[in-house]
Amino acid sequence: MNARRLLFVASLFAALSLSAAFDHCVYDAVSLDGTWEMAYCTNCHEGVESPQFAGVEVAAAVPGYWEDMGDAFRDAGMACDFAINPLFVPQTLPIAGGALDMTLPNIYGCFLYRRRVTLERAPAQAVVAFEGVRNEVRVWANGTFVAARQGFSTPFELEIPSGVLRAGENEIVLAVSNRPNKGYDGSNVSGLTTRGVFASTGGVNGHVELRFPRNGLSDVYVTTAEDLKSFTVHLGDGLAQERRGAEGTAYEIVSSDGKIARCGRADGDFTLPTDGFEFWSPAHPVRYTLRIKTPEGVYSQQFGLRRLVADGEGLRINGKPVYLRGVPGY
Repeated sequence: MNARRLLFVASLFAALSLSAAFDHCVYDAVSLDGTWEMAYCTNCHEGVESPQFAGVEVAAAVPGYWEDMGDAFRDAGMACDFAINPLFVPQTLPIAGGALDMTLPNIYGCFLYRRRVTLERAPAQAVVAFEGVRNEVRVWANGTFVAARQGFSTPFELEIPSGVLRAGENEIVLAVSNRPNKGYDGSNVSGLTTRGVFASTGGVNGHVELRFPRNGLSDVYVTTAEDLKSFTVHLGDGLAQERRGAEGTAYEIVSSDGKIARCGRADGDFTLPTDGFEFWSPAHPVRYTLRIKTPEGVYSQQFGLRRLVADGEGLRINGKPVYLRGVPGY
């Protein structure tokens, strides 16, 4: 085995993951934390073609903020002629007029990451799960484009197309950029975690895993009907017939006080009346726990019943107007 190439050998039947950020899935997992081969480029990598690059192995690359990895880059022999935050302005005192955001000369641009993973057999279903990325990531598996995602503060999963991962060695490539996320009108998304000292922070700032759902359930979600009289639990196409049983899949919905609000069996997606359920609102954020029972284990996920719609220039939650207070222009 080439010592310069990281081969992470793991069984698809490893111990059940209990990651707190994704505790609703029944899956086997392979951690992608630790050393990655990395290379830097000033401009963001665009498009769906997998980037070709020759990098260096950087210890503890994931999770890690780039601005905290200077020693790791130097130890790896990486040329550290990085671009810095274009918004950086040294502040002087006294300050006349309006004070500008305090900025830092953090690394700015795009880092390419590569990691090799060896699997005992090809998985039927797989996702790559991130706890956080600042601010954009593009993912490839064995040269196949998986997805691109912008965001900076919430965990997310990206499904790897069926048949892409194989038995033996697999290659995962990331292109991570910390350019500002764009809103619907093309302007930069702005908030307390994207301004000032946070404006140019970058990196894969949380744990990363390859996940292999044991029971085919990886994207269960709930929608509320327009008339608010019913809601639908969507199980997706992953729950194979042999896992449903002759009488369908067993489910139960549990209230916050531990009482079973509804239970039964369903063959695929199912719809229930909202009678007897409380709706979620900002003033009363009630949630329920949905449990889907399969031979491989129990899929558990919390949800709230709500429907948010636009009404002219206003908003309605569950049919009632809601008013947002803010400062015009911000």
